[in-house]
Amino acid sequence: MPYRSSKRFAFLSTAWGIALTYALIALFWIYLSDRLLLALGIDLLTLSKLQTRKGSAFVFFTALLLFFLLRNAIRRTRRGEELFRNVVETIPTGIWVVDCLGNVLDHNTAAQRLLQEFGIRAYDDIQGYTEIKGWWCSNGQPVAPEEWGIWRALNKGEVCLREEIDIDCPDGVRRTILYSALPLKSQNGIITGAMTLVQDITEKRKTDQVLQRFRFSIEQASEAIFWINEEGRFLFVNDQACRSLGYSKQELQTLHLWDIDPDFHAERWADQWANLKKTKKRVLETRHQRKDGSFFPVEVLASQCLFKNGAHHVAFVRDITIRKEYEKQLEHQSNHDALTGLANRVLLDDRIQQAIAHAERAQRNTAVFLLDLDRFKVINDSLGHSQGDAVLLEVAERLLACISPGDTLSRLGGDEFAIIMTQINHPAEARIMAQKILTAFEQPFPLGKRELRITTSIGASLYPRDGEQSEDLLRHADAAMYQAKRQGGNGFQFCSKEMDARAHKALELEGDLRQALQLGSFVLHYQPKVRIASGKIDGCEALVRWNHSTKGMVPPDDFIPLAEETGLIIALGAWVFREVCRQFKAWQEQGLPPIKIAVNLSARQFLQSDFVESIQTILHEFDMDPHWLDLELTESMVMEDPDRIAKLLAELKQIGFALSLDDFGTGYSSLNYLRRFPIDCLKIDRSFILDVASDATAASVANSVIGIAHSLGIHAIAEGVETREQYAFLAMCECDSVQGYLFSKPLPADDLVALLANPTPFEPTT
Repeated sequence: MPYRSSKRFAFLSTAWGIALTYALIALFWIYLSDRLLLALGIDLLTLSKLQTRKGSAFVFFTALLLFFLLRNAIRRTRRGEELFRNVVETIPTGIWVVDCLGNVLDHNTAAQRLLQEFGIRAYDDIQGYTEIKGWWCSNGQPVAPEEWGIWRALNKGEVCLREEIDIDCPDGVRRTILYSALPLKSQNGIITGAMTLVQDITEKRKTDQVLQRFRFSIEQASEAIFWINEEGRFLFVNDQACRSLGYSKQELQTLHLWDIDPDFHAERWADQWANLKKTKKRVLETRHQRKDGSFFPVEVLASQCLFKNGAHHVAFVRDITIRKEYEKQLEHQSNHDALTGLANRVLLDDRIQQAIAHAERAQRNTAVFLLDLDRFKVINDSLGHSQGDAVLLEVAERLLACISPGDTLSRLGGDEFAIIMTQINHPAEARIMAQKILTAFEQPFPLGKRELRITTSIGASLYPRDGEQSEDLLRHADAAMYQAKRQGGNGFQFCSKEMDARAHKALELEGDLRQALQLGSFVLHYQPKVRIASGKIDGCEALVRWNHSTKGMVPPDDFIPLAEETGLIIALGAWVFREVCRQFKAWQEQGLPPIKIAVNLSARQFLQSDFVESIQTILHEFDMDPHWLDLELTESMVMEDPDRIAKLLAELKQIGFALSLDDFGTGYSSLNYLRRFPIDCLKIDRSFILDVASDATAASVANSVIGIAHSLGIHAIAEGVETREQYAFLAMCECDSVQGYLFSKPLPADDLVALLANPTPFEPTT
């Protein structure tokens, strides 16, 4: 009620209300008071006196009434001004009023504080704003009011002028000011001044810049970003999210999460929301569906963020299509051969285990085949590796045509392949498969303009007869394959107990061989070389022997190939070279004449990157003259890489070694390469010497080799000479030297001393 009463009588507080009230009271007094007095019978003289008193009373009472009305009005006005002033003073925005000359008519406390921060200390300093650079001054010089930007803008009819200004304050801080101006106009519309508002928005601008950069980063991110509420709706998405899904932002904000992720649904989303409340973060892989209906794999980093207005789910989504394809490629590469695309050894082992498990459940057999191409190395060396690869691809195609859909074909490396044959009811089925493969190789292999005849050796093992583990089956199949090779190749062999026994024997021998190297169980025997013209010893060949602790002397043919296969030949070869140097020095100390000693080099030893450095180290160790050492290399060794071997032989020749080519005639070297090699001696293989007295072909080959050697200025020596007939033939062909049991078997070092000390020419013993 008081509020309604105050509203009802609010008009009386206005100027019009006071004036109207006064007029009504005056009229009432003037007209009604005289009539009332006449009605009471008062004469005119008395009436005149009463009117004077009545007028004075009227003036008094109306003045008193006016006083109270004006006082109340003034009080209300002052209270309104005080309220307005208090409001203005509490506003953090700087406010002041200026006239057309730029003089400050009024300002609030915030304005004074801001101006003091700008370096204006006293109230008088702000008159005209001549101290505020860049505001109403130009380069520190005052500008005429009509040139001020505020007046130009307001005179153009702009209702409000807003401008951001950077100011360098005395404290060294650069502040950003938001400057606004509102026009003050007279009743006839003329601008008389302006009310200006100034806010320090330095921190706000920094915040805005941070938010702007953050927003820009979000929009430029390569990952899709989603903000999702508890109902599963999208509150915010960035540009990448739209690009990856094919929707606009407006479209996405009308969808639920399960509209793009079919693996989600409302119930699962509720569980996800609950889990995120506990874990706060989760990484998962799923798939998203584009607007066109296509799917693509994604990795999602999901977090839950809590705000005053509730919790939100933020998801950073990365398209992992390329990564999945790369992982698929890596998985394929790790399990498949790079050349043929067939399963490799890793996948083969897994497939064998699967086949064994299936065969065990079905009570059937499984066969493991190993295939090795016969003399494939000749193709690689003569035609090049690219042509060899083409052959391997053709081999893979033919083998794939031989196997059934449930079988597995694998390339183990080089020219070696493996086949897992499942669903075998009888071993005869494995033989049928082997014959099928051999038949596939009967057709020549086209290679450019030529056709190649290629054969293969096949070995096989059966589960469970030959083993219950993949390792055993592969080992037994390997033994069978080598048995097929030893029988001339182009054939098939099943694993047998005898093969298994030989494999175990080889494994045992390998262990003994390693131990023998540690215990020093090897000795050297020396077989002399005799010059035919003089009958005297002109050198010898060092031959390694293994004095086994329980088996006695192990033949070289039993342990040298094993040492080659296991890599122990490198350590054994180094021992032989060191022992030859030591023995030569020992003979020198005994006063024996110096003799050239031949040392056989293995392919693995010779092709070691540090071979030259290692033998030079041994030479320095014994102060050995390399002139007395003859390094023997086989013909197949030097043809591995002729260009590289030629450089290596030249380096050895420069050091001072003599060089011999052993087993000449059994390989495939060309005379062109032979001419390039700095060879001192050609050794004719014993296979050609064996029948020279009875076989015209063998005699022709031996005679040709001797002629080739002499035409190239190379010393010719025949090895394996055992009969007088062989010796006579070689003498007739003018062979330079011979070596064999006809003169002497390989002898221990002490037994050779007697021959070296005897200058009598050698005579054949048989």
